[in-house]
Amino acid sequence: MKNFKDYIMNNMTWILRIFIPVILVVIMFYSTNKNLMLYHQFVEILCVTLGASLTIISLSKYNTKIKNFFTYVGIGYSVICFIGIVHIMSLNGNKPYESVVSFTTVTWILSNYFEYCIILIAILCHKLSISYKKVILFYGVIGILTGIILSISYRNFKNGTPFINRYLFIKINYIILFCLFIILIYVILTYRGLSKRQKKYLILYVATIFLYENIAKIDFVDTTYSSYNTAVMIHIAKYIAYYILYEAIAIFLVKNTYDNMYGELIDMEKYKEYYNEILNQRMNIQMELNTMIEKSKEKYENLINYISDAVIIFEDSKIKYINEAAIKIFDLLDILDLESVSIHEFLELLDPPSMEMSEEYRGSLRHYWSFILTNEAEQERKYELRCEHLSQDMWLVFIRDMTEIERIKALKVELESYLQEEKLKREFYTNISHELRTPINVIFSALQLNDLYINDKNIVGLEKNNANIRKNCLRLIRTINNFIDTNKILEGYLTPDLRYHNIVELVENVAQATIKYLNLVGISLIFDSVAEEIYVKCDYEFIERIILNLLSNSVKYGENGGNIWVDVCLEEENVVIYIKNDSKPISTEEQRYVFEKFAKSSNELSGRKEGSGLGLYITKALIELQNGSLELIVTHALNKFIIKLPKGEADEFEYLGNKPILNINELEEKVDIEFSDIYI
Repeated sequence: MKNFKDYIMNNMTWILRIFIPVILVVIMFYSTNKNLMLYHQFVEILCVTLGASLTIISLSKYNTKIKNFFTYVGIGYSVICFIGIVHIMSLNGNKPYESVVSFTTVTWILSNYFEYCIILIAILCHKLSISYKKVILFYGVIGILTGIILSISYRNFKNGTPFINRYLFIKINYIILFCLFIILIYVILTYRGLSKRQKKYLILYVATIFLYENIAKIDFVDTTYSSYNTAVMIHIAKYIAYYILYEAIAIFLVKNTYDNMYGELIDMEKYKEYYNEILNQRMNIQMELNTMIEKSKEKYENLINYISDAVIIFEDSKIKYINEAAIKIFDLLDILDLESVSIHEFLELLDPPSMEMSEEYRGSLRHYWSFILTNEAEQERKYELRCEHLSQDMWLVFIRDMTEIERIKALKVELESYLQEEKLKREFYTNISHELRTPINVIFSALQLNDLYINDKNIVGLEKNNANIRKNCLRLIRTINNFIDTNKILEGYLTPDLRYHNIVELVENVAQATIKYLNLVGISLIFDSVAEEIYVKCDYEFIERIILNLLSNSVKYGENGGNIWVDVCLEEENVVIYIKNDSKPISTEEQRYVFEKFAKSSNELSGRKEGSGLGLYITKALIELQNGSLELIVTHALNKFIIKLPKGEADEFEYLGNKPILNINELEEKVDIEFSDIYI
């Protein structure tokens, strides 16, 4: 194919090289009347046709991906063709050649400029890889400007305006053209974007242009010396120059285009063979995979049969697949004809009362639920069923026996509960050991110290030491009482003695009994109530212990110069007791566990902090035993404990009849016991 194409191209080249010059020679010899205008028109038409062919070939063969130098040249020749067409149109009528030589001079000089400049512009565009569209737009603008110049020149010559200093005009332009010729030769020789063969064609073209320009200069300077033979030489040289460029474009643009197309076809054939080979390999792999799938299908079916969970696949309202575990469930449901059972019929056969399934899920089948079946041994087994919608008419039903799993979960919960109880017991024994050992050690040390004071007859030391012994005895009593009450609360043995009491009097008496301890640490107590008598059904000993514990905590973590507020209010059907202090706010983390057993604050104060961590736990429990509630609210300035108790409905006679006789000494002893773990 390639050899045939080369053969055709070579033959066409030689035909053009020989046939056209022969025609010109024949015309020259047959023009016996020496009609120079006719010959001039013929050659101009031939050159314009050749130039137009260059433009058409360039526009039809250009490749946007590969920038070809001769494509830029062919596009530029459109302007030269335009000038030639205008020139030919100006040669109308039977005017002699000498009468139109002035306008011909302008058109030829313009053509000479473009014949050089087009090569320079093509080199620049090729070097910068400028797009063809921009080049076409550029030459379009140049063509418009050229048309304006030619129209002005033609109008002047038609009106008989004489040519101003023809000799000087031609001389200056041909000097410029000579400089362009030298520059163009240098640029062609130094430009690396062209091959040697391409440079030879371009230099030959430029040299031929330069030749016919110099011959034409003789004819244009003075028409009196013009001869028929000179004009013939000019036109033949011009035609040869155009033809040289035409042959270069035919070789380097058209032929290269076909060569590239042929190369792309060869590459496509190679790619086709390559991809066919890959496709065949993939087809072989696909066949092997299909074979492996068929071989492993039976293995997977056996594997599914080995698992204890039931697997059923429904398709088109029929069972497509069922494993051994599912068959056992069908036997329990007394289903004989497996092939005719649809998914909805299967679900309806399950025990409806045991189905933990909403109507929404029953209709959509998009969730899982549990049901209970009785096996052959009359044992109830709990199953979990899950439906998955695989496609429009295909469902996957997965059934798992949850009996053992539920039993394991129950054992796990029981184990966690047992471990938690053991942990609490360890914490309990650890705390009780510490809380009992510390005051006993102090008492034992104080007794030993008393022996020394007795020998030294130090009465002051004995009194001070006895006070310390008493304080630690009270601390032991408080600790033991807390542990006993905690145990009673946990076992449910602690019950309140609920009677109607004036809660205002009860709280105020307890608050007043703590004044001596508050004064020792420099804390002020402010008591306020909305009424003098508010009766509540409660256990007065519980209330005393609750108020004492909250006040002792306020003192324990309070600061010198601080304040404690105790307010009794009525809110709807409840009596609300506020116990507030302005000590350091309890942290958010401590608030979460402040009412738990053995909870102690990390608030560091100098030496006034001791205790088992059971006080607030017991306080909250005692309030709840009286149908009340205890809440802690912490702001940036206050720690606020809020006690809520239901308000009583009895009359005054009942109140007085159930009012206990308070023993002041007994209350003071309770205060001493509650404040025994505070070092003042």
